[in-house]
Amino acid sequence: MNTTTLLFIDDDEDDLGFFYQAIKEIDRSIHCFLHRDSESAMQLLDQDMALCPDLIFLDLNMPRLSGKHCLSMIKKMARHKNTPVIICTTSDSEKDMNDTWELGAACYLTKPLTVANWKDELSEVLSSFLHENHMRFCDVR
Repeated sequence: MNTTTLLFIDDDEDDLGFFYQAIKEIDRSIHCFLHRDSESAMQLLDQDMALCPDLIFLDLNMPRLSGKHCLSMIKKMARHKNTPVIICTTSDSEKDMNDTWELGAACYLTKPLTVANWKDELSEVLSSFLHENHMRFCDVR
């Protein structure tokens, strides 16, 4: 049996905590990597050959390296180009939505305000993108 692995990249400590708490309430066996720094998260994805997240959750508004830039970089990485990237942001801008679709985002989620709402939203996302056979999306060559 494979373990589900998620990567959440967000510079907001509260959002990282809400995400983690909601995921653990959904399924304690899900392994979460939480990253506050987008640059180090991109280095990790590029260099750590053992890391193969099933889903990547990505904030748009981060210092130094924006979420759109990260999304573009992820989609250029051979090992991760097929990994679904879920945009998870406070922005409800139609331009942000369209830009991220064009860059290859799999889903656009406006951040919920409570852990209960995070749990509801994340449950839907997980059921949409993960299935019983649990397939890996990255190319491990």
